[in-house]
Amino acid sequence: MSNNLEERYSLNGAKYLAQQKYSEAIALYKQGIETDPTLMSNYWHLCLALLLQEQESEAMATWLSILEKADIEKVNIWTLDLVKVLIAEAIRCEAVSDFESARKMYGYAGIARGEAWKKVKGYKFTDDWFSQNLPIWEQYLMHLANKPEINILEIGS
Repeated sequence: MSNNLEERYSLNGAKYLAQQKYSEAIALYKQGIETDPTLMSNYWHLCLALLLQEQESEAMATWLSILEKADIEKVNIWTLDLVKVLIAEAIRCEAVSDFESARKMYGYAGIARGEAWKKVKGYKFTDDWFSQNLPIWEQYLMHLANKPEINILEIGS
């Protein structure tokens, strides 16, 4: 895909999302996926638009269908990309004092991570006491991420 076409989807999609025109954003991202199914950012923003329109099942189905086709290396990269989109939306929500939506976006980011762990590590979760705490940890510990001199162990206390 040319950079102009990629930029068009990115800019117009962002505009629709900012204007809360979720149906238009969804249609645009779906068109982008049809035009170039290898441009993964359209999938992640489609998932975001679906979540914002409260279509959680379709958003999860979209993400999981991609995850099923991916090799382990791509699962990690793509999960990180999706999580970045969701965290950016959570931060945007916090900035406008929409804390409930921010909490949901942090929660969806946790779900995406959990699904990736299932695929990569073969995990099978019976109970999830972890994901619900991710928003709190990210809020207070994100500034420490990717700093090699810091090691943290959470013991479940």
